[in-house]
Amino acid sequence: MKIKFQNGQHFVRVDAVKENGYRVGCCTAATQLGVTPHAI
Repeated sequence: MKIKFQNGQHFVRVDAVKENGYRVGCCTAATQLGVTPHAI
């Protein structure tokens, strides 16, 4: 899984087992940065 941000940045893929935890962390960080994450 990758997280794609509106500003074009990409997070690296993460393990499916840890996907939920990473998704929460990425979304939290993205919110603080003022961008909207999109799972792709």
